[in-house]
Formats: sequence, structure tokens, C-alpha cells
Amino acid sequence: MTNRTPLIAGNWKMNAGGSDGSELAAAVAKTAAAVSGVDVVVSPPAINLSAIVATVAAHGAKVGVAAQNIFQKDSGAFTGEISTPMAKAAGATWVLVGHSERRQYFAE
Repeated sequence: MTNRTPLIAGNWKMNAGGSDGSELAAAVAKTAAAVSGVDVVVSPPAINLSAIVATVAAHGAKVGVAAQNIFQKDSGAFTGEISTPMAKAAGATWVLVGHSERRQYFAE
């Protein structure tokens, strides 16, 4: 049997942007600080990635931040997409790939 760490992840979908997202991230960070033996990851909208990274860091909790999707190219004329280097620059250390909604609504 492998020794795996359980993962608790919350995908915010297209919710909790702006200050709502920072408030939610602070609450998650506070709760995560009191829990051991699990990895905790939040996945806010892309526009909020760097703010959420800063919020969880300010609270000292080990909470990972995930991009909700990623595009296969590093740069180029791909309006609305986010690349791996962009997500990393924003502080994301995780990414959701192949989410069921991407398959259902965008035929990916």
C-alpha cells in the first residue's frame, strides 16, 4: 500500500471573486492551520489567483492554490486562456486539468 496524503480541494468555479475570494481564502487558511495530515488546495477564478496566494500566505497556512484550467501553449494569440508560466507567476502550484465541466460545456 502506498503512503498517500489525503487531499481536500475546493473549486470555486466562477464564484468568490474580489474581496469575497480573499475572505473565503482567509477562512480556509484559518481552518487548514488547525488540521494536520492532509493537503488543502483552493481553486479560485484565474483573475483572483495572485490575491488568493497572498491571502493564504499572510495567514501562514499551508494551502495550495490551483488554476482552474491551463492552456497548452506558453504564450500567443489565445484570448482568455492562461498558460502554465502565467499561473506559476501568479503563485499557483496546482492546476485542475480535464474537469468534467470543461468536457461537458466546451467539448474538451
